[in-house]
Amino acid sequence: MSLFLTEWQGAKSFTTFAENIGLSTEDKEMLLSLGSFTLDLEARVGAEVGVELQAIRDCRIRPELAAYLGVKPFEQALERDVWLVSGGVRLIYARSVIPHSCTDKDLLTLLSGGDRPIGRILGDEGIDFSKDSMEFAIIDGQGQTLEFGLEPTERYIARRYRLFKRSSEGWVINASVTEVFTPSLISATPKARESR
Repeated sequence: MSLFLTEWQGAKSFTTFAENIGLSTEDKEMLLSLGSFTLDLEARVGAEVGVELQAIRDCRIRPELAAYLGVKPFEQALERDVWLVSGGVRLIYARSVIPHSCTDKDLLTLLSGGDRPIGRILGDEGIDFSKDSMEFAIIDGQGQTLEFGLEPTERYIARRYRLFKRSSEGWVINASVTEVFTPSLISATPKARESR
């Protein structure tokens, strides 16, 4: 499992983060979305959003991500890398890490298919979910992006969150989702410092 080499900033730092990179109100609302992001994205682009599968594989969860998810290090997980696309245009690179130990087995089978966005799968199955532990980062667009199939650019905006649902019988899903936004969707343009 390749790592995104970046420093994540918590949601408490989001206002400063957003101001420093000059995000529009619309961009801020999209990044802070707590509902079905697939539906939000479809509303923004005015068309259906699908997936372009990059890879689906089993992996072991590295310690930092295990702590983030509240699971044991090196547990078995499903790692799912997709592009969210609309009209043949790549919009968001999404990586989901889904521990086997806290995901319903039938749902894990559906997620292994890679033919639909996770939000659509959960919606189609009638599974309401929550998001928390939201973090944001700027990824160097020249350094590590080729490894992930991203086009070289100056920088990308990324967010990470925990997507989860727990019922009285136990976990339905508990996953880490990392999304890297293409400049055509959200552009990271740091504000120039005012001259003094």
